[in-house]
Amino acid sequence: MDAQDYPDGGFKLLNFDETTGLTTVNGKEGESFHINIQLVSQNGRTLVDGCGVVNLPEELRAAR
Repeated sequence: MDAQDYPDGGFKLLNFDETTGLTTVNGKEGESFHINIQLVSQNGRTLVDGCGVVNLPEELRAAR
């Protein structure tokens, strides 16, 4: 599952690294669903710079 797929019950935050912006979430209903999201700050706004396999190097992707 990647950016086009998501759990129906939504997500919960597992980890957020303020230094790198790397955020890990998992499905509220499916504990085995994990996805990494790269967040960046630009002009006072928080934006998604990568998610799942989209625009994330392999070493930053959540394990499958």
